[in-house]
Amino acid sequence: MDTLRGGICFQSRDTMSWVQKAVRLSPVGRGCHLVSGEVMDTLRGELKKVKCGTLNLFLVTREASLTINENCDATVRVDMLGAMDRIAPSSYMSSLFPPSLSIPIYKGEPVLGTWQGVYLCNWSKRKQEHVIHASIFSSEQARYSTQVLSAPARGCHHITNDRLTSDISGIGQSKHELCQFFICHTSAAICVNTLGENVGTKMEKSLNSIVPESWNREFFRHTYEGDDDMPGHVKSSLVGVSVGVPVVNGSLSFGPNQGFYLVEPRNTGGWGVGHKRKIASVVLPAKNIITLSLKTKGTLQDLTETIAEQVKGHEAGICHVSCKSPNTTILFMENEDDSQAVSTNVHKIIQGQGQETLTMIFGVQVIIPVKNTKLWISETQKVYFYGEPGENLDLEITLL
Repeated sequence: MDTLRGGICFQSRDTMSWVQKAVRLSPVGRGCHLVSGEVMDTLRGELKKVKCGTLNLFLVTREASLTINENCDATVRVDMLGAMDRIAPSSYMSSLFPPSLSIPIYKGEPVLGTWQGVYLCNWSKRKQEHVIHASIFSSEQARYSTQVLSAPARGCHHITNDRLTSDISGIGQSKHELCQFFICHTSAAICVNTLGENVGTKMEKSLNSIVPESWNREFFRHTYEGDDDMPGHVKSSLVGVSVGVPVVNGSLSFGPNQGFYLVEPRNTGGWGVGHKRKIASVVLPAKNIITLSLKTKGTLQDLTETIAEQVKGHEAGICHVSCKSPNTTILFMENEDDSQAVSTNVHKIIQGQGQETLTMIFGVQVIIPVKNTKLWISETQKVYFYGEPGENLDLEITLL
């Protein structure tokens, strides 16, 4: 059943409910801007009705991104821009920080850590208005849990499936599910990456090379919590704080050589908590999970139409796309006509560090809103596979 009230689309399907709304933000110039209050105030009436679910925010403005980081000290936002200017050209920053964020909702509130806030990063030199497509999903079958993961030390640590699911309630109650994990900290991250000997060590080495602590003495202003602090904030946004994993037959569905990693960039951990990191998770019933196997044609391949075909007949919701193949990544890009330049700059960003760095930074999943049976994105936004040509590309598409 669909109804339209005041420009907001409401849809209910059995015990599942969707609210979708375009949120227009105040025009801002180049920089990283804290927009949590503006976004959440616009959605407050809809959020407070949700007992358990998820909020997806998808930015449709060109040359801009969303991320989550420190909500208190403005120097973090200044330093974030300074770091990104040294890591990548402005035209490719929207691939490093994707346009999509997913945040668990519990008891009418988005589950953000005490110091977390939503950043709008405008990479363009011009001041522009920004539009976010917000999708709020709730279900009587959704289940919320929290757990604490402890890193033994600074570094990138594989967390086994048994450990990851030991404190999650409600997993496997529906035929198809998506489990969303969210780390409630601003100087730590989570991701999916390849399993293997020394992968975590290589990830840590790469992050230290991409975001060196020497920047504390060159241009960082947020330096009063130690040399590892501001680099930790940048690493958190580069790697990400949210991971979605399909659930098949009651088990987390990773690729055959994939696993979950806790990225701990701090020497002594976060403020007041050490290396104990809070992870919020929500298990969401899904409409369907679709598996696809494709033969890749080139280093950079447009998957947008392939994904769009799978959502036809799906009136509203979220399309979660996971890449199960080793040594590959999928990512959003805007410069679809300049694939060679994109490829060149991707290699510059990872600085020849190895495939695990590519997978860690750009990710193996994308989350796309769906409205009126179509991908609810702009015409210039595309989803690309990046990897070796001729490889088998295995995708798992979860429809909420």
